[in-house]
Amino acid sequence: MSGRAAPAPEVAAAIALYDEGSYSAAQTRFDEIARSRPDDSEIALYRGRLALWFDDAAAGLAFLQKAVQAAPDDARMQNAYGDACERRQMGSRLNGA
Repeated sequence: MSGRAAPAPEVAAAIALYDEGSYSAAQTRFDEIARSRPDDSEIALYRGRLALWFDDAAAGLAFLQKAVQAAPDDARMQNAYGDACERRQMGSRLNGA
């Protein structure tokens, strides 16, 4: 058991879409949920992951940074943000920047 509370039903449904690989549908659901829960770190985490999946590095990093700021002690947030920063750095090196 992770020690985290079970997510709200609408969040659980969006996570299920993400887990089954329905990324466009998951992104739509998380965007909708974010309107009423703008400071939710879990929502920001998934929005960041999805933005990166759809090659929107700037939005992905912004969402993941927001997730870290909202839950600085959550290793999942830290790891996702760190991985995104590392990928961005590697991409810059590959592109000659």
